[in-house]
Amino acid sequence: MSAPNFKTQRDFDMYASDMQYVPEMPETITLSKSELLKDYDETAFDFEDMLSEYITDYGLCCHTGFNYTIEGDTITITDIEWDLSDEDLFDEDTYENAQFFIDHELNDKLEYFKITLEGGYYFGIQTIVDQAKENYRFDVFYYMTHEDEYSNSEIYEIFGFNKYILNRVLNKEIKLINEKLLPQLKDYGFERYACVGIFSNGEAIYERV
Repeated sequence: MSAPNFKTQRDFDMYASDMQYVPEMPETITLSKSELLKDYDETAFDFEDMLSEYITDYGLCCHTGFNYTIEGDTITITDIEWDLSDEDLFDEDTYENAQFFIDHELNDKLEYFKITLEGGYYFGIQTIVDQAKENYRFDVFYYMTHEDEYSNSEIYEIFGFNKYILNRVLNKEIKLINEKLLPQLKDYGFERYACVGIFSNGEAIYERV
C-alpha cells in the first residue's frame, strides 16, 4: 500500500520543493596525458578505463559516457554524461535559510499558528501549519472542525473574548498565511501545489497551482 507524498490541510495552501540543487558539472575536461599516466597505474587499466576513472575522480560523481581526442600531450574529454542518480543533492543551505526565514520573519507575524517545514513521505520538503503554542485546554484545529462543541463561556474563560472574536482572529491569520506569508517562500524554491487525486492504492497526484 502506497501513501501520498505530501500532506494537505483543509484551510491552508501547501507549498513544496524538491529541495535539490543541480551541480554545474563540466561537459569538457582538458588534461595532460603525461600527468594522467603519473597518477594512474597504466598496467591496471586500459586507456579508456583510465580516463573513466579520472573523470569519476575529477567530478566526484559517476558518469555513463564520454568522448575524447588526443593531440600531442593534450587530452580533451568531451560530451561527458554525468550520472547524478545516486548522489545526495539535498540543498541543505537553502533549507536552513528557508527555516530561518520562517522562524524569524513569518512566524513573528502570527499568534495562533506557526509555519513549519516537513519532509515528504518519499521526497521533497513541504509546508505544514501547526498550532503556535501547546494548550492543553484548546486545540485550534479541533476547534475549527468542532466549533459547535465549544460554548461562548468556555472560549471566554480561555481567551478572554467570545467565539465571534476568536473566529475573526483565526480567519485573519489563515488569510494572512495563505495570501501573504506562504507565497514568500517562492524565493526559496517553493511552489504551491494542490492534490488533484488519490488512487485506491494511496498514491496521489499533485499539480502546481
